[in-house]
Order: sequence, then C-alpha cells, then structure tokens
Amino acid sequence: MLDLHCHILPGLDDGAQSDLDTMRMARIAADSGTRGIVCTPHCSTDDPFLPDRLRRILNATDRANELLAREEIPLRLFSGMELLCVTSPFPLLRQGEFLTLAGTRYLLIEFPFDIRSAAIADAAAAVEEAELVPVIAHPERYFCVQWTPELVRGWADRGWLIQLNRGSLTGGFGGEVRDCAVWIARRQLADLVASDAHSPDIRTPDLSEGYLWAAQNCSEEYAELLFRINPRLMLADQPIARVTG
Repeated sequence: MLDLHCHILPGLDDGAQSDLDTMRMARIAADSGTRGIVCTPHCSTDDPFLPDRLRRILNATDRANELLAREEIPLRLFSGMELLCVTSPFPLLRQGEFLTLAGTRYLLIEFPFDIRSAAIADAAAAVEEAELVPVIAHPERYFCVQWTPELVRGWADRGWLIQLNRGSLTGGFGGEVRDCAVWIARRQLADLVASDAHSPDIRTPDLSEGYLWAAQNCSEEYAELLFRINPRLMLADQPIARVTG
C-alpha cells in the first residue's frame, strides 16, 4: 500500500515530534504493508514564511529517508504538503510556493471544518487553473459535506480527487464523520484513502484496518483502487482510475 497523507516528519507540526516518533511510525506503516509515504506537514496559504517551511520539509524528508535506510525499514518517504486554504491559493500557485505530492500534478488541500462549500470549490478551481489536480483532504470532516454529502459527487464529476481518512471509516473521528465517510465510500466517490497519521500511538499510519473495511463493506476491487492502484498511479503522475459499472 501507499499512504499519500501522513504527518510523519518530526517537529514540523502536530504530527511526529522526534526522530523516535518518525521511526516508530515508519515501522508501524511498514509492518502493516505500506511501502511508500508522502510526507504532508501542515502548511497554510497565509504563512508569510512558507518558502522557508517548504525547504525545511524537503530537508527533513531527505534526512528521514537516511534514518530509514540506516534502520533497514522497508519504506520510502516522499515530500509534500497539506495546504490549509484559509485564503485563496492562487497567489502561492502563481509564485510556485508549494509542494505537490511527490512532485506530481496532485496537490493536497484542506480547509477549516466550518468552511463554506463555495470556498472549497473556489480553491479547487484555482488549483485546476494552475494546471494541477486538487486532492481534497478528508471532506467527510467538513460540516458542509456532513450536511450535504451530495457535494462530493459534484466535485468528483469535475475531476477533483476525494481523499478519505482511514480513521473516518472506522469511527475514529466520531459518528457524524464516520456516517459521511461511509456514504461517500459506498457510492464509490472516494479516489484514495490515507492515514492522516499524527502519532505512533494515536492516529497511527496502519492502513490495514481501513483496507479490510473497504473490502468487506464495498468490494475487494474498490479497496485495491483506494489503497494501492490510485496511490500508485498518482505517485507515477498518471491519471487515476475509477470503478466502472
């Protein structure tokens, strides 16, 4: 499996806080079948020091890969970001101040939980205008989607990617988030599931429970698409696949 949303780099946000945390998370991921992780520290459109932060992310990814090799953990890390769109991302995109997922066309974007649906659409459209593909992080956690989950169908129809959190499907964020995530998954509107892991103890990078949930509650074919096929296509900078029929 491949995990395209994970806060595994140490000391950059509310995820891993030390090299030890990073190595423990890496072992959990590798032991549960994950072979690649895109590191996505929190970033924000209103951060005046964002260029420096992006350099720190790149350097931290390289250093973490060196530690993984030294510890002989069969896992590769890639650089990325989770961009919180509190303002329009257009100025950053125009200036080139961003990190896509592993240098591909795919950009992971998130929003405050109380965001209006129109603001999500505006930000995703700005990403698209920059000739990138927006990947909307955990839409099941946004109140507007919980109230009107049909919004996700419209975003998917526009070619915007939908990323669910593993913990959302298995109840880790509460009943309303779970119900919304299940609604999206059962209609096969999600394109990938990621861990959004923050710790080796809580919200870990173990994707296996999520894969099992999708295989049992949707289909084996869809589980493969969410956890293996689409993440692999995205890392190769190729268009994603969707279940047909």
